[in-house]
Amino acid sequence: MDDAFSLLRQAADLLPEEAVAESGWTAEEVRDDIRRHEWERALDALTEIGDAHPLSVGFWERLAEAARQMMLDHSRRWCE
Repeated sequence: MDDAFSLLRQAADLLPEEAVAESGWTAEEVRDDIRRHEWERALDALTEIGDAHPLSVGFWERLAEAARQMMLDHSRRWCE
């Protein structure tokens, strides 16, 4: 099983480059957060971008598992 860091990175790799959240977060900013180990912030941004763009079930599964590993139950339930 992949760790939360790997799962977030994999989910970010599934984003279209032009993906932007309503708050203005971009795919590149999410990748920067992941590199800086700002995992909870990255999860929030990925979730928000995912709400604004149609993404695969695999994207949401990765986020749900990452949230589970980070013990963020509310986020896990949202992603499921």
